[in-house]
Amino acid sequence: MPGSAHPHARHAIDPRAERDACGIGFVANAGGTSSRRIVADALAGLAGVMHRGAVAADGRSGDGSGLLIPLPRTFRAAQGGAAGTTADPDRLGAAVLFLDPADTAA
Repeated sequence: MPGSAHPHARHAIDPRAERDACGIGFVANAGGTSSRRIVADALAGLAGVMHRGAVAADGRSGDGSGLLIPLPRTFRAAQGGAAGTTADPDRLGAAVLFLDPADTAA
């Protein structure tokens, strides 16, 4: 805005009013060893963000925050085989999808 003392005041969102402090957490074993303890620590970290509204209105589901973990090739191969695919396990992954249960095409 002409004459504004704040350099960002011309934008639709005034950065002076922003209070978003979302961040990222990282939990790992420095030696590269996988363990259940790492997952437990990461889950404890996720539980610590409930104060910022990371829980949906139902009080049970989240806002999309979660854990990113590698899935072993043997696991991907077994799951792919169980699903009836012959795809290369190195090209398989996993996703969590929130689909409309009323949409039969979903």
